[in-house]
Amino acid sequence: MLFAFNSLVTAFANILIGIFVYTRNPKQSTNRLFFLLTLTLGLWIVTLYYYYVTNDVHLLLFLGRINFAFPTLTIYYLYRFIYEFPSTTIKLSKVLRFLITLLAYTMTFLAAFTPFIDKNEILLGTERIIEYGQMYNLWVAYFAGLPVFALSLLMLKIHNSKGISKKQLRY
Repeated sequence: MLFAFNSLVTAFANILIGIFVYTRNPKQSTNRLFFLLTLTLGLWIVTLYYYYVTNDVHLLLFLGRINFAFPTLTIYYLYRFIYEFPSTTIKLSKVLRFLITLLAYTMTFLAAFTPFIDKNEILLGTERIIEYGQMYNLWVAYFAGLPVFALSLLMLKIHNSKGISKKQLRY
């Protein structure tokens, strides 16, 4: 019961904060990116909750795959938010930004709709066993690598910024 309450409150709070920020200035890209970041994080929490409470084997596989797709998007939007907030002070090439975006959406598609990352989900009572697909290690590299890249950008932005921008980035 506490698990359900905590999961749903956390998801709702994330989505609500994102909506609040978005509605303050929907035309600003950082507000849109923050909304997408909190939305995908909230939806990931919701699908994780249902993943652990379902007893339907077919639904379990769907939720298992979606649970790889949402964090794939979440870390992509984290990278995008860090890149653009409070302003784009470090310029990445258009080709690199395009490749990161292409990789993120490709990995999301593969996670959600194919057995390449999550091959199968096995339900044994309350235990869930994941059979990983052929591209699972690539997904792990993406999932670990993009946040490290994003945090590196953040550190560079903090180092190179001054005044109010530096304070915004620190907090």
